[in-house]
Amino acid sequence: MARMLASRSGGMPFLFVHISLVCGGLLVLRRSNLVAYSVRVWKIPLLPDKRIPLGPDKRIPLVPDKTIPLVPDKWAHPWSEACALYPGKRIVLLSANIQYLDMLKNWLLNAAPHLDPTTEQVMVVAETRQAVPALQNLSTAMGVHFDVYQDPDWKNVENADAHTQYKSKLWASVVTHRPHLILHFLNYGCTVLYQDIDMAWMKPVFPTLDRAGDYDMLLTDDENPPRIEKSNYLCTCFMYIQPTTASKAVVERWGRLARGKDTNQHAFNSALQEFKKRKGIHFLVLPPAQFPCGALFEKSKADALVAHANYLVGLKAKMHFFVKHGLWRVGK
Repeated sequence: MARMLASRSGGMPFLFVHISLVCGGLLVLRRSNLVAYSVRVWKIPLLPDKRIPLGPDKRIPLVPDKTIPLVPDKWAHPWSEACALYPGKRIVLLSANIQYLDMLKNWLLNAAPHLDPTTEQVMVVAETRQAVPALQNLSTAMGVHFDVYQDPDWKNVENADAHTQYKSKLWASVVTHRPHLILHFLNYGCTVLYQDIDMAWMKPVFPTLDRAGDYDMLLTDDENPPRIEKSNYLCTCFMYIQPTTASKAVVERWGRLARGKDTNQHAFNSALQEFKKRKGIHFLVLPPAQFPCGALFEKSKADALVAHANYLVGLKAKMHFFVKHGLWRVGK
């Protein structure tokens, strides 16, 4: 695990010690001349297929769609406490660039009352290198402390001014890179909740996820009308993934199928169906009434835990969606 903890001094690079923890408890010290940032930025090298043992994966059959109680008397589905990066915590994984900074702020403001910093660690992926300082300045400012992750292998991180609308070149790069990022954290033994930032939490989501049962993945349906387990268009916008062998295999396959594409959702569903046919993955589709796609939000608003501004193209349309439903908190 390589962690970069440093501060900027007069805008100039300075010398610091880079500490890496490798297998067997060996500490390796290196000195590097790098420009570091004022709060924590993770630059974690990819692990070569070294998995943290979690014991045998437990499987139970798929169950029919049922609304999960919001206030359970017992949490039956714990997350992996073997997360090497944040022991005892699960990761909430987001990504953002300068253009969508206000959307990230809105996500943070809505989610803040429903996050427990003792059990959840928010990690924001910087889609451009220029976004790193702005993201760092946001940490704790919106009521949520988060760490910033910058993937050193992501070739598009330099382009901060590129258009990020649906199916644009940069947008495609971001979404097809998603499986790579998720797999990265799964390989550290971490339970990951990945979600798009054009969402707003209206109620706590983790009690519901913990009540759902023992699955490799908890997913949401993006079809209108929803078809639950029969759907071939499950959403890559909200994915709760345990670091099981099955999950990692599906995410790795997803990444391969998404290469060269301008979207990632069809690739994910293809990968999921491949493993489903072989009974190699156990997943649950969360109730659409509680996790509706954007097209179904109006009729599901009373029961919804989250509001998702998908089925809309462009930042202005998404902001209008949240303003309309009283969920735009930025500037208030």
